[in-house]
Amino acid sequence: MTFSEESITLQQWTVNATSFQPCENVYFTSWWSSATVPQHNYGTTLVLVAPDGRNVAQKDTTVADIPMQLWEANHPYFDERVLTVPCDAAPGEYQLKMGMYRGIEGGFVDLTAFTTDGEEQGVRGFLTGIQVEAKGD
Repeated sequence: MTFSEESITLQQWTVNATSFQPCENVYFTSWWSSATVPQHNYGTTLVLVAPDGRNVAQKDTTVADIPMQLWEANHPYFDERVLTVPCDAAPGEYQLKMGMYRGIEGGFVDLTAFTTDGEEQGVRGFLTGIQVEAKGD
């Protein structure tokens, strides 16, 4: 997945499972890079989206806790984060999505996500489906 503006790329990622129960943690690890030193410091957001389209869990931070303007070109940066499936999450097929943004005076600007094939995905790129099971299954 690549994000517009400065072609910052999510090179690879893993998640610890694809099926979870409410209150369980989703561990997401990833490798990022950029062909050039980014001109802005960007934040990333990892979002768990419910079947009805609501964001039910979200983790926002910088990649690898390093401001992107300090990155080296073509250098890989490792990132890890944890999302907790809400304890009241209903069973169903959820989506794990990633977004990137930068702060501007009075708000934020979301970058557009693209697949590795160049397909535009909007401001939150799809990573994988996450099955939430009934508690105790």
